[in-house]
Amino acid sequence: MHSAAQIQRSLIPGQSPSYHNLHYAWRFMPSKKVGGDLFNVVQLDEETIMTYLVDVSGHGISSALLMAGVRAYLRGRVTQAGSVAEMITDVNRLVSADTIETHQFMTLFFLVMEAHTGRITWVRAGQDPALLYSPDEGHFEKLEGQGIPLGVEESWQYQDNTKTVRPGQILVLTTDGVLEAHNEKGKMFGRNRLKEIIRCYAGLGAEGIRLAIIDAVTAFRGEAHQEDDITLVVLKFL
Repeated sequence: MHSAAQIQRSLIPGQSPSYHNLHYAWRFMPSKKVGGDLFNVVQLDEETIMTYLVDVSGHGISSALLMAGVRAYLRGRVTQAGSVAEMITDVNRLVSADTIETHQFMTLFFLVMEAHTGRITWVRAGQDPALLYSPDEGHFEKLEGQGIPLGVEESWQYQDNTKTVRPGQILVLTTDGVLEAHNEKGKMFGRNRLKEIIRCYAGLGAEGIRLAIIDAVTAFRGEAHQEDDITLVVLKFL
């Protein structure tokens, strides 16, 4: 288990990357020694950045092994031509072949950002919608989109969703370990608490917002056991 945990840590970014028009911060907190969450950020070229977040069903070694395979599929596919939707459709086909006997699946939020235009393109495959906050308007928007989890239906065709972001906006991606964190009384952290933290700390950089969210979740949970892996990714556009 210790060796598996070391390997898993080597598969996620070692530090938050820095780009001239983007603050980026993250935190990964497995509920056990190894977890089934995965995220990454990759600079595809000088103007294009890709980030994704995956939550594999279950916990432990089996989920971590499947997670490593999905990471390899994603890394291989994004180097080839095609739209974001075509990339995820191809990856789903490979994942479905791997999970035909185990019946495992995974949710995914996959995002590509164009630095020079502010255009973002995403696919949501069963994952909670990302939250886009506009401090100047005090407005939250969910980045939704139709799409089932990977590994459920081999022939599923995913669809692109697009939007243009502007400086000052904040994008937050989380696995359900944040939203569904429970305290000792059985109450759930929930989306409204997450929104309030983002709103209160919107003036900080991505790292400050990330710290505020993790501190709030930890304080809310108290002595209660962490039931699920927690992965949090915060992007602030400059």
